[in-house]
Amino acid sequence: SRMTMTATSTRQELNHIYFFALTTAAVVSTVKLFCHRRLPNKARDIENDTDRNTQEHDAHKTKQAKYSDKHEISSLKESIEHLEKRLKEANSLRLAERKGRTKAEISLRKLYKSNVAEQSNLSKNTVFPLHEIGKITTPFPKRMGTPRQGTLAPSSRAKLALDTSVVPPATLEGLHDHSHAWIIFKFHANTNLLSIGSSEGSTEGKIGKIKAKIKPPRGGGSKVGTLATRTPHRPNPIGLSLVKIDAVDSNKGFLYLSGVDLVDGTPVYDVKPVVPFDVPNYKYQHPAEKVTAAPGYESEISQSPAENCKTVQLESCCSLTVPWWVAQNDELTEVVFEESAIVKLTKLNDDGCFMPLYGVMKKKHVWCKNSSLEELHCIQSAISEVLAQDPRSAKVRGTNSSASGKDLDPYRLVFCCAEICFIVGNDGLVKVIDIQEINFKNTDDGDGVPLADIE
Repeated sequence: SRMTMTATSTRQELNHIYFFALTTAAVVSTVKLFCHRRLPNKARDIENDTDRNTQEHDAHKTKQAKYSDKHEISSLKESIEHLEKRLKEANSLRLAERKGRTKAEISLRKLYKSNVAEQSNLSKNTVFPLHEIGKITTPFPKRMGTPRQGTLAPSSRAKLALDTSVVPPATLEGLHDHSHAWIIFKFHANTNLLSIGSSEGSTEGKIGKIKAKIKPPRGGGSKVGTLATRTPHRPNPIGLSLVKIDAVDSNKGFLYLSGVDLVDGTPVYDVKPVVPFDVPNYKYQHPAEKVTAAPGYESEISQSPAENCKTVQLESCCSLTVPWWVAQNDELTEVVFEESAIVKLTKLNDDGCFMPLYGVMKKKHVWCKNSSLEELHCIQSAISEVLAQDPRSAKVRGTNSSASGKDLDPYRLVFCCAEICFIVGNDGLVKVIDIQEINFKNTDDGDGVPLADIE
């Protein structure tokens, strides 16, 4: 019985242990299942938190970079505005300095002219006297805009009025039989009087100091001797210009010309007809006789004693050797007028703004019989020919009107009593955008100095 009770008790304890073991295994299995389902979600949460933190950090860095870029852009804009302001101030100072130098040059020129009588007392052995025989009227009151060669602007007109107290009008008789003439003149608009004038204590009649070499505007920066160029700043400011004879009035002493490259008011020393032997390597030919007359001009203004006088036309090929910068063709591509500019040009022509060189005259004896429309075309052609040669300074020649890429900055030149406002594009296209009349009646005689700039 005791052994039976012991066995029963042992069996119960084993049952309890077995039940406990089963329970523990179930709990362990449940825990394992829970952990198996729960741990990946936790890892995923941790990974998501890490990605979120990384994104927030990147967004913060991007925000800081944007702020830094904005700060740099703002700083650059301030620097650009400051530089533009300084550039504007420098340009203003430069313009003021130029105006001051221009005024001083005009005053010096007046003083120089007032001392002409004293200069006549110079030794005759060292000074050759030149007498002004007349003045020429051209459409170029300023140096800027005056063609560098008259043949480049064949539509430009001029009127030479002889000083009949020096030379009689009859000296022009027979000149109408020639098509072209040489004009010997003085570069009266030069601004280097200070550099060429005799210094204090120098010998009377001695030529002042001049530059031995200069940089031609189209020479690409190379220097050549002064006498190897056509510069107006010469030891003796004397020029030679080839012009076309349109009409001659030997009764009043007037000579009407075209293809002119002279500043308005230029003093003239002499006029010589062009002959075939002025052409290098000219060979005589037997041309057919032909009566010639300038189109649109009075043929009865000047007549030779023989009423049936005939002239001949000669054609000749010229053989010349010149530097490359002389022969280069740097003409701009095209010149166009905006419609508003043409309207203003037409009105100025009708108002007689371009008289006496262009326009329809209301007199019986006139030297030009073109209609108003034909004269308008002549004026437009003359302006186009001048602009095609790029009359801007050598520093900006060959560029467009604005180096900053903004709206093109206009340039201005004066033709007769009209201010021509134009721009130059990247493709070499010149566009005339405005034309305004200028009143020079109350301005001082600046001898080609830009009068409108010093008012």
